[in-house]
Amino acid sequence: MGGIVSPGAFEDRADRSSTNPPTASSPLLGHPSPSLPGEVGAWTVELGVDAFPFLADHRLRGTVVLPGAAMVEMALAAATASTGSHPCALDEVKFERICVLSPTGVRRLRVALRAGRGADLAVTVAGGSPGAPATAHATAKVMPCTGPSGAQFDVAAHASEVRRAGAEIPGETFYDSWRAVGNGYGPTFRTLRHLWRRSDGAVALLSAAPAAHADRSGWLAHPVILDAAVQLVAATAGVTDQAFVWAGCERVRLADRLPAEGQAYARARRGADAGQPVGDAFVLGPTGRVLAEITGVRLHLLRAGSSRHRGGKTAAVSEAVDESRRYDGRILVDGDPGWRHARS
Repeated sequence: MGGIVSPGAFEDRADRSSTNPPTASSPLLGHPSPSLPGEVGAWTVELGVDAFPFLADHRLRGTVVLPGAAMVEMALAAATASTGSHPCALDEVKFERICVLSPTGVRRLRVALRAGRGADLAVTVAGGSPGAPATAHATAKVMPCTGPSGAQFDVAAHASEVRRAGAEIPGETFYDSWRAVGNGYGPTFRTLRHLWRRSDGAVALLSAAPAAHADRSGWLAHPVILDAAVQLVAATAGVTDQAFVWAGCERVRLADRLPAEGQAYARARRGADAGQPVGDAFVLGPTGRVLAEITGVRLHLLRAGSSRHRGGKTAAVSEAVDESRRYDGRILVDGDPGWRHARS
């Protein structure tokens, strides 16, 4: 699963329209698998920090967990491979269970597309041991990117105004705060460089570390860039004293492949539950064109967890998600021996 990609694999295509479907498959899509009854396509990928070193930099209370952004990339890649069309959108994105990655070995995940109502497709990212029922980690509906952007305002103009009048904050300020409460972002996931924030939104300059794009090509929405947009929602909502996880969103709309550098704009939605912040994020190219929209982003805030150990592994993640009361059900820690399932 080797291969080296040049920085050009992330080149910004903000000034060019996508006239042809992408020919490169996302590294996270893996390889085609036999389809089960009712499925229109399936793929299997073996994930581990050896094959994808950047994943080791995404930790929840010391434990490597698969970013929700990685599962979004899998779903977008499966939809693109199946329909032959790009761009596309995902609606009703739900992260059902946290996926823990071992420091050694691999975890096998399966991405499957099923026909929904009408011409809709439903996508599921699932794992599980051979012979055992599959564990769904993420679900979404695949939709064509037709019609105007979901943003009912000039995103670039708002971003410029916030950057002009907002308070400038170094990105490391947030990463230090998040690390203290349990969101451990290593170098490759520290993509927010500088932020400008005021009451109605925040803007950040995005720059992926070389290690993030030195592995392989073919990405549609590289997880470190998409995850940065979700991080910006947390920063906009003032989430600095509690660990958080991305619980889901209303829609991910991708207009083009995401570059290694650009900017993002985010705003918190008013009236959201203080314990479940909701916001919208937009990734822009250097000309101000919106390349990705992540709307209705839902964050779940975790209570402080214990640091005691069980079976040689920190139990903080399991205990933190035990109390989870998500919009769409429970957040569970799945799978590895020594980790228990969280129960409601």
